[in-house]
Amino acid sequence: MRKFGGRRFLPAVAGGTTILIFAAFAWTYFTDDSQDPWQAADQRASVGALVLTGIGLLVTVFTVRQSRRPAASEHRRLLDDAAAELAELVSRQWSHEARVRGLAQPAPLRVRWASTGREVAASAADVLGPGWTAGRPTRLKLHGDVTQVAATLRRLPARRLVVIGAPGSGKTSLAVLLVRELLAVREPGEPVPVLLSLSMWRPEEQGLDEWLVEQIGGAYPLLGSEEHFGADAVRRLLGSGRIIPVLDGLDEVARDQVPLAVTRLNNYLSEDRPMVVTCRAAEYQELIGQVGAVLARAAVVELEPVSHAEAAAYLPAGQGEPGRRRWDPVTRHLAEFPDSAVARAFSTPLMVHLARVVYREPDTSPSDLLAFTDRETLEAHLLQGYVPALYADHRTEGAAGQRRYPQVKAERWLAFLAAHLNRTRARELTWWHLVDAVPFGLGRQALAGVLLVGLLVQVLILRDNTEGWALPMTLGLSLVLGPLIGALMGLADGKPSRIRLRPRMFLNGFAVGSGFALCATPLILAVLLLYTPTVDGLISAVGAVAALCLAGGVLTGIIAFLVDGIGTPADVNRPAGSRTSLRQDRTVFLTTMAASIAVIELLVGQAAFTGAVRWMLLTQVSVVLGTVIAFTSGAGSAWLRFGYARAWLAVRGLAPWRVLDFLDDAHDRGILRRVGPAYQFRHARLQACLASRPAVADPVAVTVTAEQPLAAG
Repeated sequence: MRKFGGRRFLPAVAGGTTILIFAAFAWTYFTDDSQDPWQAADQRASVGALVLTGIGLLVTVFTVRQSRRPAASEHRRLLDDAAAELAELVSRQWSHEARVRGLAQPAPLRVRWASTGREVAASAADVLGPGWTAGRPTRLKLHGDVTQVAATLRRLPARRLVVIGAPGSGKTSLAVLLVRELLAVREPGEPVPVLLSLSMWRPEEQGLDEWLVEQIGGAYPLLGSEEHFGADAVRRLLGSGRIIPVLDGLDEVARDQVPLAVTRLNNYLSEDRPMVVTCRAAEYQELIGQVGAVLARAAVVELEPVSHAEAAAYLPAGQGEPGRRRWDPVTRHLAEFPDSAVARAFSTPLMVHLARVVYREPDTSPSDLLAFTDRETLEAHLLQGYVPALYADHRTEGAAGQRRYPQVKAERWLAFLAAHLNRTRARELTWWHLVDAVPFGLGRQALAGVLLVGLLVQVLILRDNTEGWALPMTLGLSLVLGPLIGALMGLADGKPSRIRLRPRMFLNGFAVGSGFALCATPLILAVLLLYTPTVDGLISAVGAVAALCLAGGVLTGIIAFLVDGIGTPADVNRPAGSRTSLRQDRTVFLTTMAASIAVIELLVGQAAFTGAVRWMLLTQVSVVLGTVIAFTSGAGSAWLRFGYARAWLAVRGLAPWRVLDFLDDAHDRGILRRVGPAYQFRHARLQACLASRPAVADPVAVTVTAEQPLAAG
């Protein structure tokens, strides 16, 4: 049976209600025994008119909302508009990232790839599908370089590709170039590539569809505009195959969740949708053997080592004749000694790029590399020299738009952050997780609460009091309330929040408060009836119970609203989320504090004393209690924790006070890369190298070492 649509259902209800009300008025008029039935009917008509007005307003609001929704015929056009907007946003984002990562100038290192010989791919017949007519294929033979992978993907019927390679072989760079090339040749109606890092996916907690919708919707919030693109634009784009997820770093998913990740990837592909995945070769072979299933209809290509000719052409590129002469001993060495330590080290794009950066300045001598006879020692030398080369004084002074950071301090700060990520077995760093890098146990939380209460009481209430009880009162309140407040501050989840008023929190609190007050009903009735065992006493008892329930419900509801009804968890997946979510979280805290002060002022003011001095005391008490509520509500807890963390790090000499500016600067220099709201080191090997380096710290700083270095990726 066909269901009523909203456009037909509400008007029908409104019309039926009108008829029923009219019939009711007619019946009451003809059956009314009063002296003036017209007056009685008029009163009823006034009430009925009010009811009809409310129904009319509901119908009007619903009709207006329905009129804003696109008709079915417009859905395809809106989807085309959403895809075009997404393509523009992705192109702008990764063009900037390509420049930051050195992939735009000079021309990218032409790393070659070919179909892998490992038994990790679907058969050629499965990859090509039933439309393949040139006989039954036995093996798929694909090959090319990084500038041709986009064209190859477009020729695959299912548009599914897995790129594997050794650590440092250029998988992420290939993914960036693939996205840019696909967008450069994209025709209207073709899918849009979106590059995402799988290191942020937890398969046990989220399916791939939900994770993709969350990540893409958070990274490109403009797509959430229902007015421009209709409802659930991201979900509809994914469901119709209008997005190619380019998922970088399958090996970076938590090791115990990788088999589940492969299963979820195959579930996603069961609906005939495109995808690109990158992974380290050895890990991919291991997990496919463990799972016993390959990615459906996906071709698998493996990155090849950098050729000596490509490395020799890339190293001096863009440096003119002087640069060519400086690099000439190295390029000749690569051709003459293909098995040397230098030649073997330069077989990966990572080391070629590091060498180019470390020896890019005219006063450096690349021929020093020829003195190394061991590959591992040479690679360690390049990793250790990368950050100093980017923070050399003559570069920081002349870099337009860059802040000046002393080389020694920058190395110390980066070493501390790298060691922190290693200890937590993580690759991503966000501002709200910076507190995890500093001590913040129960003892420090209790001490912070004691200091907070003591400071507020002494400064706002007792600052002009010279009586002997002032100091004991301050100490007493601090020791009683301080640890409790510190514990409540520590219970907050520490995630950023944003302003969102939720009145239902008041209703929840009202229900809880009234329920607790109702528990006292037997005692109140017993006491009142004991002293006044009359009907009036019973009425008074019932009235007292009702008043108590109302007062308890209102007070509890107000507190619940102040604690949990002003802010809500923010979307932490936006690319500009670092600063945006920080400002939003701070706004939630300040709003909660201001609202708490105002409410307490109004509530206590009803029973306040007269006189300016008393009102001043009331205001001071309201400020203290409002601030305490704001600190313990969890509102702005991420901002407060971040403030504590950066103050602690700045005092210890392990990070600058403006730590976000420093992270942005490190990203612009190419040391960090940005994935959504998080920062990552350019490569896991760079992170491990920095983490293993003792920090060159001030006397107040600590020595930083790596406890659990990450595997190179």
